[in-house]
Amino acid sequence: IPPTDLPYDTLILAIGSQAQDFGTPGVDQHCWKIDSLEEADQFNLELRNTMLECLTHDFALNIAIVGGGATGVELAAELVQLTGIAEAYGAHGLGERLTITLIDSGPRLLQAFPEDISRQALQRLETLGITVLQNARVASADAGGFTLADGRVIPAALKVWAAGVKAADFLQGIGGLETDASNRLQLRPSLQTTRDNSIYAIGDCARCTPGASERPLPPTAQVASQQAAHLARHLPAALEQGRPVPDFAYRDFGALVSLS
Repeated sequence: IPPTDLPYDTLILAIGSQAQDFGTPGVDQHCWKIDSLEEADQFNLELRNTMLECLTHDFALNIAIVGGGATGVELAAELVQLTGIAEAYGAHGLGERLTITLIDSGPRLLQAFPEDISRQALQRLETLGITVLQNARVASADAGGFTLADGRVIPAALKVWAAGVKAADFLQGIGGLETDASNRLQLRPSLQTTRDNSIYAIGDCARCTPGASERPLPPTAQVASQQAAHLARHLPAALEQGRPVPDFAYRDFGALVSLS
């Protein structure tokens, strides 16, 4: 579709997010990202092909994941399970050739969770044979692996970047709207943008700080779905009768991390 001007009376932006590489050299060129179904499918195919090649030519397979949030932790555990399934189907010796390293710049994994959950997750990952590096900042990536800020080199044939998300770059300052450092649109409690009452934003592209909270809501599916339901419930009356959209109230149902 060529560039097109499209008029609107009310606009809702719900365009999600993408990986945040913090400008780290080499990440775009050498790392896999799994922020969309297409990216996840491509990584899955590359992973299986590389595992097969590893068995066929008898070489070690090093996989490194950057990011100790739910995505990185779950992926690391899932790779161990996938290896076990492959061996059960005849890929004998794959587990002996596979090394998984999880790298996180923070002092503990799953920082959005209570500390006891972080400790349990770390213990479980180490029991699964995963090497976990904490307080380890990645300085650069290349074809051979990651170089850390302290000079250590982590070799990896497959490199996955799961260290955070940001909204699309084109949102930064679009239409004079207010955005934060992650390109997320600043919102009022009603989910309207701070500088234009005709524009709403929901989901990962929106920075919403409800009530007296000091921290914005996290970029999770339950936040996005609740915001969508809020607008679906109240926007018709706002459009047809001129009623103001009430403030959004978030209900936290908790979070689940699966360690395979």
